[in-house]
Amino acid sequence: MDYEIVRLNEKGKVFSTRQGTLIQCLTRNELKNNGSFIDFGTIYGGNVRVNQVRGDHYHKNKEEYFTILQGKVEVYLEDIITKERLEGTVMVMGDRIKIGKNIAHAIMGISVDPAIFFSYATKPFEEDHDTYEYKVL
Repeated sequence: MDYEIVRLNEKGKVFSTRQGTLIQCLTRNELKNNGSFIDFGTIYGGNVRVNQVRGDHYHKNKEEYFTILQGKVEVYLEDIITKERLEGTVMVMGDRIKIGKNIAHAIMGISVDPAIFFSYATKPFEEDHDTYEYKVL
C-alpha cells in the first residue's frame, strides 16, 4: 500500500520558539518523482471536528500529503486494488502522511478541539475531477 507516515518531530522539522511553533511540513526535495521535481499542485489547510470524518474517497491521478498542525486524528486507509487496510493510526501535531494514488482515506478527529491540518495535493485543485467516493470508515 502506497503511504508513508513521517514523525516530523523526530526529523528535526518542528521548531518551538517563544513566539510559538513552526512546522516544516514539506520541502521541495521531498517532492521528487524518479529524480525529477514534480509539477506544483495545490496547498490547502482545514480542520476536522471530534468524531467527524473527512475523506472517505480516493484519487486515481494524484497523491496527497497531510501534516497535523494541532490536535489529534485517526487515519484509516484502504488500497482499493489489493484491499490492504490500515486502521486507526493516531497522528498528532508534527506528523505527516503521504497518501498514494488509489488509496482510499478517511481522517477522523479525536481531540476535543478541532484538529487543524495542512495539505498538499500533487495536482491543481481547479483542474481536479479526481475524487471518487469510497467508504473506508
